[in-house]
Amino acid sequence: MSMKKTISVKCPKCGCEMETTMWRSINVTMNPELKQKILDDTFNEAVCGNCGKSAHIMYPFWYHDMKQERMVYVLASQGEDDPEQIEKIESLPQQLGVDTISDMLEDANYEFRIVSDLNGLKEKILIWDAGLDDCVVEVVKAFTLIMAQEQLDLDNVQEAFFYASSEVEPEFQLYLKDGKNGYTPFIKESYDKMLWEYADIIECHKTHKPQKIDLEWGFQVVEDILGRRAK
Repeated sequence: MSMKKTISVKCPKCGCEMETTMWRSINVTMNPELKQKILDDTFNEAVCGNCGKSAHIMYPFWYHDMKQERMVYVLASQGEDDPEQIEKIESLPQQLGVDTISDMLEDANYEFRIVSDLNGLKEKILIWDAGLDDCVVEVVKAFTLIMAQEQLDLDNVQEAFFYASSEVEPEFQLYLKDGKNGYTPFIKESYDKMLWEYADIIECHKTHKPQKIDLEWGFQVVEDILGRRAK
C-alpha cells in the first residue's frame, strides 16, 4: 500500500507555510495515478496558496510496482549521492520501513534499484515500460557515449537519460555541464547484441538487493566487455 502524511513547508518565494503530501512509499499498482504524476513531472509538487509559486519537495521514498515486481528507492540527493546512505540501503533493506520487503527479497523475480532523484526514477519507469532491461540499457548508454568521443567530451556530460514516448523514438538525452543539451539515438540492435553476447558479464555485476544501476555502473560493465574482446 502507499503510505503518506501531510507536512508543512515554507514557500521558496514568499516564505508562507504551505501544506503538501509526503509519501513514505508509493504502490503504483494500487495507485497508478502516482506513476503518471512521476512521468508528468508533477509528483511531489506543492503550490503556495499565497503567491501561487509551485515547488517540488524532495525527500527519500520507496517506489513499488507489484505488477512488474520492481522496487526503487529514491535517495532525493541534493547534488552528490551520500555513499553511507547507499550502503545502508544495500545492506539493511529489511529495516527501511516497507513491511513486505523481506518477503520480496526471497522472490527471485523481484528487482530492486536505487536512484538519485525523480529523474532517475522516471528513466527507470520509461525503460521498463518499453519492455527493456535497465541494466542492458545502461551498458548500451555507456558504449554509445564512448563511441561518440570524437564528437563529445565525456567530461562535459553531466547526465544522460533514456527517453521514449508515443511521439519520440527511444533516445538518450544528454545534459552537458556547459549548459547545452543534446541527444543520440537508442539503437535497438546494439541493445540486442549486448543482451545476447554479454549477458553473463552483465549478470555478474548485478545483485539481488537494492543496487544503483546507472551510467557509472554501465562503464564498469563495458570495461569488462572490452577486456574480453581484447583476449
